[in-house]
Amino acid sequence: MRSDAAVFILTHGRPDKQRTLHTLRRYGFQGRWYLVLDDADKTIAAHEQMYGKEHIAVFSKEEVAKWTDEGNNQHNRKAILYARNACWSIAREVKTKYFFQFDDDYGYMSVRDMAGMFTTVQLSGIADEIFDKMIAFYESSQALAIAMLQGGDYIGFSGSRQWRLGHAKLRKCMNSWLCSVDRPFQFTGTVNEDATAYVSHGRRGQLFLSVPGTFVVQAQTQAVSGGMSEVYLSMGTYFKSATSVMIEPSACKIAAMGDARNDYRRIHHAMIDDSAYPKIVQETLVKGVRLRTPAYARHREPKWSIHSQSSSLGTTQGSSKVSRQRGKSKQSRPG
Repeated sequence: MRSDAAVFILTHGRPDKQRTLHTLRRYGFQGRWYLVLDDADKTIAAHEQMYGKEHIAVFSKEEVAKWTDEGNNQHNRKAILYARNACWSIAREVKTKYFFQFDDDYGYMSVRDMAGMFTTVQLSGIADEIFDKMIAFYESSQALAIAMLQGGDYIGFSGSRQWRLGHAKLRKCMNSWLCSVDRPFQFTGTVNEDATAYVSHGRRGQLFLSVPGTFVVQAQTQAVSGGMSEVYLSMGTYFKSATSVMIEPSACKIAAMGDARNDYRRIHHAMIDDSAYPKIVQETLVKGVRLRTPAYARHREPKWSIHSQSSSLGTTQGSSKVSRQRGKSKQSRPG
């Protein structure tokens, strides 16, 4: 991977469960990487011993919390929120311009053939190349951040959301973030911070995208001890979704997710796209700008107009016709 980029794996209390790192090593990844831990983690020494001190980046959770909006008064700071917001400072410290934010539980990362067969190819031997291509796309875009899609976005194959949208780049951005020190922003909310970020900033005109044809698959939520599992178990799924609703009530709602045919439904957030992102306004409607009305917006003048006739109805042929029509309509009404 290019020298001005690095992978940040955000982790806590899992020195012997670095699944994402093992996956990258299996793929032959050659770029720079760091395990990002907070200073309250009691396993920092174990991480340094197992992976080398040069690969460990530690930040002060207390300092980051001072300027981070937690979105609640629970005072439970065992969350990834603070690590996400600390990454820009860490990137400057290790002198990298671009950085990926990865969770620590990725089983595999792949690219997918979108031509029709949905063939999946893992990143074995091509991880550096794929990451470089993502950075090149990111550079050419105006997005604050981009991400790989998640496995669930492809459920249904030709009936999936990606297929229905013509493989378009989605306005969502979750889990695997590619960011830059030149395009800073903040995450908000102790839980569901990724979904809240792309909607909250997106509603204000900022661009976030997921790149089609890429995807990452992580471990099931709460299935691995450490990390965010304790927060999810203590606060619950409803609290997680309600955080996004509280921060952006006009663009997010509580919904049921799952397959109703199998009587399996669970609480989840749902983004209201029409309210979440600004729309392109026709230039002729911009205040203070007087432009010629385009041909497609013009309409034919009616053959007659009450406003164009004399103020006294019945003095012209057009207006007398209107009067006769009104008279007929009155006579035809039932008594």
